[in-house]
Amino acid sequence: GFLMAIASDAGDVLDGDSVGTVITSPSTLITFGDIEAIFSALGFAIGVLFLTKLVSIHSSIEVAGASMLVSGLILVAFMIGFLHESQEILSSSAWWSLFQQQPLIITIILLLLFSFLPFIGSLCYTTGLSKIGASITATIGSSSILITVLIQIILKELGITSNLPENIFLAILGGVLGFLGIYVIHMHTRYLSIIPRRKQ
Repeated sequence: GFLMAIASDAGDVLDGDSVGTVITSPSTLITFGDIEAIFSALGFAIGVLFLTKLVSIHSSIEVAGASMLVSGLILVAFMIGFLHESQEILSSSAWWSLFQQQPLIITIILLLLFSFLPFIGSLCYTTGLSKIGASITATIGSSSILITVLIQIILKELGITSNLPENIFLAILGGVLGFLGIYVIHMHTRYLSIIPRRKQ
């Protein structure tokens, strides 16, 4: 799936066009966004493995809170490492001027966006692991790959700037392969859970 997604950008590279706003060299095939996607996929896979074990021992809300805490600590570490760049981005953003005018409202909005809503998402995911199993939960969670591409297409049709791959078909095909890959990986676990029921 990843190779298909990379191949979807090959047309831009061969034509010498910029694939995205983060590209510094048009001859670079693998960009910062691709590396970010790789680490995101690896982190997702590792997270599924750990969370599946944890929800069998602890409650869903405890696992969700722990995962949010670890994620927050990782983000804080990155923020400290890129403190200078973070300050420049913050001072030049429209959020900073709005925060100076309405600090209470902006604080509540930021807490909802970066604390409450992610916690609800994490809680739903861990609850799904304990209720419907890792296979179905991971399959539903991986559908975000396809949803992201569809949202980008919709935004581009509405006239909103969006960095789409040159070959949409290969991008969607890569997402479908990733989606099916997660499902196939968890088929073994699902099959083992069905066997005891048949014996009964």
